[in-house]
Amino acid sequence: MPILLLSKSDEIYLQKCGQDLDFAFGIVAGQHAEPEKFVVVHLAKNCDEDEVAMQDGGTEQESQNAPKCIDDIDVSVLSHQWTMAEKMLPGSFRVLGGFVSTKSEINENLFKSAKRILNEIQNILLKAQNYISFVDDVNKNLLFLAYSTTTNKAMCRFYTHSNNGGTLSPMDCRIVEKPFEWYEFETNYDVEGIYNIVDVDATTKINIEDQFKKLIEETKNELSKSTILFDNDCLLSEELLENYVKKKKENDNISSVKCFYPKIYVFNEIPSVMLNIKTEFKVFGSISSRIWCNPKTSIGDVKRFICEDIMRSLAARIQVYCDGLTDPNVSTDSDFMGEPPRRIYFKLTTTTNDTPVQFSEYIFRGEAPLVAVAQAKQYLDMEISEENICKDLERVADEDRLNQSTPDSSYSIANNTEIEKTETKRSVYFWAFLIAFGVLMLSVLLAIYLGK
Repeated sequence: MPILLLSKSDEIYLQKCGQDLDFAFGIVAGQHAEPEKFVVVHLAKNCDEDEVAMQDGGTEQESQNAPKCIDDIDVSVLSHQWTMAEKMLPGSFRVLGGFVSTKSEINENLFKSAKRILNEIQNILLKAQNYISFVDDVNKNLLFLAYSTTTNKAMCRFYTHSNNGGTLSPMDCRIVEKPFEWYEFETNYDVEGIYNIVDVDATTKINIEDQFKKLIEETKNELSKSTILFDNDCLLSEELLENYVKKKKENDNISSVKCFYPKIYVFNEIPSVMLNIKTEFKVFGSISSRIWCNPKTSIGDVKRFICEDIMRSLAARIQVYCDGLTDPNVSTDSDFMGEPPRRIYFKLTTTTNDTPVQFSEYIFRGEAPLVAVAQAKQYLDMEISEENICKDLERVADEDRLNQSTPDSSYSIANNTEIEKTETKRSVYFWAFLIAFGVLMLSVLLAIYLGK
């Protein structure tokens, strides 16, 4: 039987939601740890206008509009929160399902309504046209969590989607007293390539969004062929993370390790056929990636999570960038340059403990991180401060490189992060120049001295 694991802080959150609002609903974010085990990392009630108004002492009319039971839930509101939250989750987590917290006792009629809601949400997700749905396969196995503040009991059901409405099956639900353990994996993925756009002329306009889809497909293909090394070692996919950590502690003679820095190696294929190239789509930058895994995660899943995080991050910033375009079509008679938002991280905190897990958001150059504060509140029900936002992992785009002219008409996009090795190279060149100049001056002085 599938099992859902919640922390003590999750239970406290569910109690608070049901007590403050009588009835609350939202999303369950977590990790599919083992074949039949799901770990909750965050619960977020839906903060639509009616609920917020009621919490803040809104009018009687606003309070009456707030959902009173599961059948009052607006599926479009919940699905919107679902997709917006998934954009902010690292690749090792996803929205596992939904939840309700109520003062009423839990019965099977509630889960019948939950089945209908999950079926409608799945249909919405399957038809979604955004970039996140383009890279994230729709999870056809979802869960629904119900909590009663009257009995202080949680019940869960496992939902499997199908065209005839899907099925619900029993699911165990346990509250774990000890905080969950998470290991962090941090890496960077360099994006740099020229994508050829063929069969266009000066009278043809290029659809930027179509080119982005090609970029996502190419990147996904590259990552599928990549090799991920841990400490320059290619680990077996079947090995459990806890076993790898144990061996690393023994080999390095250390007592604790929480963060790892894997490296991604991509072997690009050289095209054998020359195409009728008339314009180019250039991309360069570096994507910051951070994921968190529990000790029972396999190395194969760790690798998969890293690739999924990179793809989700690329798709999310492209989505944010395209949402701001007034016209996705550009002409081919001049150069166009675009700069999508960069990734920033904020720490996930709970009511009882401080977890190392972080979620992320995307901001443009010159944009204040306050947008991340608002998004975290609206879709994740998280109170964060600007001071707790980590915004230095991705640098703004390299101005010199953005302004480089090209002989052919092209559309260039920087992934909004200057590749760190560029700065390193500049630093090396600078010190090499100083050393060479010093040697030259020393030689001149010795020549003068010996010539006397």
